[in-house]
Amino acid sequence: MKFITDMKEGLNDVQNMLFEKNWNPFIRPLVLLLIVFIAVWYVNGVASSKVWEAQRKVDAKKAEAESAKEYEDSKALYERLVKRLPDYSKKDEWLLSQMLSFFNKVGVEPTRTGRHILDEDGDFTHSSVDVNLELTYEQLGKLIELIENNEHFMRISNLTVSRAEGSLGRLQAGLRVHTLFLKGNESSKSAK
Repeated sequence: MKFITDMKEGLNDVQNMLFEKNWNPFIRPLVLLLIVFIAVWYVNGVASSKVWEAQRKVDAKKAEAESAKEYEDSKALYERLVKRLPDYSKKDEWLLSQMLSFFNKVGVEPTRTGRHILDEDGDFTHSSVDVNLELTYEQLGKLIELIENNEHFMRISNLTVSRAEGSLGRLQAGLRVHTLFLKGNESSKSAK
């Protein structure tokens, strides 16, 4: 109870000093409090800016590491894909010889072969040929498998299939086969 009585007397004394406009006892604690507040604000600002700068550097290093890893992964993928491209020095006859080899393996003969088209685009040469043939479902599946799963990069587009007239179980198919050649990718590789 003594504590509550002392607090009431202390608050009454403070009230009397404020009423009499006697500020002197409050000036020193307020100045000290203001100095402490400014010091804490300054130290906190300096520390937070250093923390922010350190966090920014850490984020930049993370981004740099991710970019470096992505670059290395892309570079490795590019090198693997380039190894799958056929020899540039044989660009004129390579695709046609591959197609003839596939037709031989499947046991079909093309009814019509379009002209071999070569398009230059920067470092790459796009090669394509159109083919029409008559074959069975099984032969078509085997031909697609041979082309698409070839160790060298080859793809099929514009595949059209219809029933061959007058032949039960035979198909009339048209397709375009594509590959790419990289200029400067010349080696002693032989076409398989």
